[in-house]
Amino acid sequence: MTEFIAVMTIAILATISPGPDFVLVTKNSLVHGKTLGIYTAIGISLAVMVHVGYTLFGIGYIISQSILLFTVLKTVGSLYLIYIGIKMFLAKKGNITQDTNQNIKVNALSPKMAFKQGFICNVTNPKTTIFILSIFIQVVSPNTPILEQLFYGLAISGIHFIWFSLLATGFARVARNKAINSIKHYFEKAAGVILVLLGIKLLTSSTK
Repeated sequence: MTEFIAVMTIAILATISPGPDFVLVTKNSLVHGKTLGIYTAIGISLAVMVHVGYTLFGIGYIISQSILLFTVLKTVGSLYLIYIGIKMFLAKKGNITQDTNQNIKVNALSPKMAFKQGFICNVTNPKTTIFILSIFIQVVSPNTPILEQLFYGLAISGIHFIWFSLLATGFARVARNKAINSIKHYFEKAAGVILVLLGIKLLTSSTK
């Protein structure tokens, strides 16, 4: 129980720390609504299970110790953040329309794309690799049964889903405000700039 509490505490603190996932969920929720924000959260939480899976198989340790593999993962993750950031920033305001209720519709995003964005954003983030690996190496005892370790992984994934779903719900409610609704396009551009900066920071950071 002590081990479980330690894992959950660390997971919660790490999850709520602002990062690319936070920016992406915030943007999708403010601009596209609660449902697409939650689809983004689902993608993020499933990506966490990918990290957990290869960590339990020992591949996470190999990645962390290999400069080449870690650099490749870091580069792919950085370029993806920069790519979607630029795409958001260059989104044309001309694509925005109003429905009969005067709600602004900004560059339609499908549930599949929202899920894909969340999944790729998290699964290519080397910081998540190190975070998950650190938990299972430094906090979880080697004597802990594999099924219990898998349960920890599911719990960490669940924490991500709950937190980002709450964010999606909260920001979607904020977006209902008419003043906010009228400037959604600029939120998309701002989120794009932030993601590009995060991508550049990750790309230029030290390998280890």
